[in-house]
Amino acid sequence: LPLTMTTSRVILHVYDLSNGMAKTMSPMFLGKQIDGIWHTGIVAYGREWFFGGGILDDEAGRTPYGVPVEVHDLGETSIPRELFVEFLNEIRPRYKMESYHLLENNCNHFTNECANFLVGKSIPGHIHGLPAEVLGTPFGAMIKPYIDQMFSPQNWGTAMGPVQGGAPQAIPPQLANLMAGAGAGSVPSPFQMPSVPLPSQSPSPLPSLSVARAPQLRVQVNVPAAHRHASLSLPVLREQTDLIIFKQADVPTVFNKLRTFITEEKVPAGPGHDQLGALEKGLTDLSSKGGLGSLPVPPTLPGLVSHLMASLPTPKQFPVMDILRLVLLTEEGNAMYAQGGPSRDLARYIVAGNSPDPSRRAVQLLTLRAACNLFAWGTGRHHVLQQRAEGDILGAIIDAVVAGLHTNDRITRKVVASLCFDVALLLSSSQADMSDERLQLISALVNLKDVPGDRDEEVDLRHLQALATLMLGNDDMVLLATTLDIEAMLAMYSTSSSSRVALLAKEVTSLVA
Repeated sequence: LPLTMTTSRVILHVYDLSNGMAKTMSPMFLGKQIDGIWHTGIVAYGREWFFGGGILDDEAGRTPYGVPVEVHDLGETSIPRELFVEFLNEIRPRYKMESYHLLENNCNHFTNECANFLVGKSIPGHIHGLPAEVLGTPFGAMIKPYIDQMFSPQNWGTAMGPVQGGAPQAIPPQLANLMAGAGAGSVPSPFQMPSVPLPSQSPSPLPSLSVARAPQLRVQVNVPAAHRHASLSLPVLREQTDLIIFKQADVPTVFNKLRTFITEEKVPAGPGHDQLGALEKGLTDLSSKGGLGSLPVPPTLPGLVSHLMASLPTPKQFPVMDILRLVLLTEEGNAMYAQGGPSRDLARYIVAGNSPDPSRRAVQLLTLRAACNLFAWGTGRHHVLQQRAEGDILGAIIDAVVAGLHTNDRITRKVVASLCFDVALLLSSSQADMSDERLQLISALVNLKDVPGDRDEEVDLRHLQALATLMLGNDDMVLLATTLDIEAMLAMYSTSSSSRVALLAKEVTSLVA
């Protein structure tokens, strides 16, 4: 899917699931007053996203939870909607019906994660910290087993909350006595989620950004016939022999967003500014034909890109990098940015992308994708391999990969994993001695055994494919990986719930056996 370059306000809608009861009853039960049992939804791009036994969305302010009792403006995001959608797809496995828990994995955990992704800040502490506040009281400790039972998988009956009909849950005697003593035996629990009508049909899966693979991107790693690796059957490893590039684009939207930012920031015209229209038309035509091809690129483009990157604030730089990503798919633009001053400019953009600054997230992702596209043409690949000096484009890319392998951002990890595979394939296919660069990547990949976090099949496959490619037919790299304790890493992957990852781990093990 093309990136839709629109900024959006990010709003937090807050609802009280107790309908005012928490404020009235909490002093009696908790010994302190809490103002509500909070449900939240995150509003962005004209929709309200919320977790109710699954990631759902609805028209902003029209969800089944009624009218919000609080509205918080969290700020503006420049992250394209499609990147947010991709983020939702990444976290979806952790926010499913069976994983919902009123106190430990609820809607507020979801919106807090979304808020941090979109604007780099958390939701208000009195909302996110409510479970800990409740559980910190004697009453909270008493009702926790009851809540755990209520939100166990067998007690779920809808996509929105626990079963409301049927046999009532057994209330612990201490709780029943306490409620009766307080004269509250007939009062619904303020911790009970409202019964909400189901949507008429299940929401369709969110679209996901994907990468393009073209036959002309195939790169051959030659293994000597006499080498023991040549006789191995490696079916999963051989599934991926093409470099990975990113071709999708909505070219007019990208250019329109850039023009809007230039106007808003009053950026003076740079070199070649008057040729943007012709470049837009050329990239639009090329995109309609698959994205890869020949296109005259104005020689002033590197100067214009440098001017815009220096003049626009960080959150508004991403259209510039997205245009550069598309230019790198042209044979002329690819050769232009693989050498000389433009190559050093691109290296500088990649280095800047390693910053943890949340405002850089959109431009960082597009810069990494642009780095993948630098390998789209043989001319570009050749020039990249010829530059080995400190501060060159290849060094910047490898440094970005090494840093990105350890990021906690799942979307960034996916792009970095693709770039890592591209670099591994490029290094391993080169006739030049790339031992230092291969060593650097192997060391970083083997050390992934110490990186915590949720596993992702695509990312794990790319990591293992990159590692295997770097060692294929090269005993020195096999020895290095063995010295670095690759067995521990492979043991981790061999127990993966993904059969393909586990099988590939066995194939990599055969390389070092």
